[in-house]
Amino acid sequence: MDNQNFSSGNFDIDPSLVPLAKWINPQHLQTGAVLACHQSLESHPLSLVVLDDFLLPGVADRISNFLKQEAEYKRVFQNRSKEYLNEQQWNVLPKSEQFYRFLTLKRVKPSCLMSQNWLTFLAFSEIFKTPAYFSLMEAVSGMKFSDAKPAGIHGHEVNDVLDWHADAGRNKDFCGVLYLSPDWTCEDGGELEIRCKSENNFLLTPVFNRLVLFKTTNQAVHRVRPHAPSAANKVRYCHVCWFKK
Repeated sequence: MDNQNFSSGNFDIDPSLVPLAKWINPQHLQTGAVLACHQSLESHPLSLVVLDDFLLPGVADRISNFLKQEAEYKRVFQNRSKEYLNEQQWNVLPKSEQFYRFLTLKRVKPSCLMSQNWLTFLAFSEIFKTPAYFSLMEAVSGMKFSDAKPAGIHGHEVNDVLDWHADAGRNKDFCGVLYLSPDWTCEDGGELEIRCKSENNFLLTPVFNRLVLFKTTNQAVHRVRPHAPSAANKVRYCHVCWFKK
């Protein structure tokens, strides 16, 4: 990144990151914060870093309101061979062959086409391939990226599944997961669980407006844990994006 800095109020932001300041909490864009984020990722045994309160509050609220109130979804199913299935095919699979089942965004409800929430979500969806966001992810990861592969919105209900897997070797070198359910609590389950060589696996609670960034090495085998009983009637939303070197 360029060593010149942009000063705005109490924030000292690299010029390449200034376009992100209308979306992302400026505390995460400060030169010292970006460097500290990179150092934290490099020192973490799982090459992982967590950024809480990632988006500006108004942005996060509008996006979460769109996802909960104004969007329509479809459920997708895939087996261990990475084949897409219908629900009937999925239901007869042995548990060991069930890879994932969750909701993906289908469309905005026709009555909400001009809502501020929907327009905010549309604009938000475009930032992941911008030079500014590439600059941020490259500075945090220490990598150079040629492409971004947004997977978009995933929604998990009580019986949905994302089983153990690693994303390495599929043009997915770095991953970002942004959690977007404000009503989710620490008791609701649905954690990102990453296997560790130690006795206990590493768990990350899907706190609202939390961004989790990690290198998708073969060692980063992970899954989504099931909902707890307290979340039986909740949907856990997240936005997933991969970056390719």
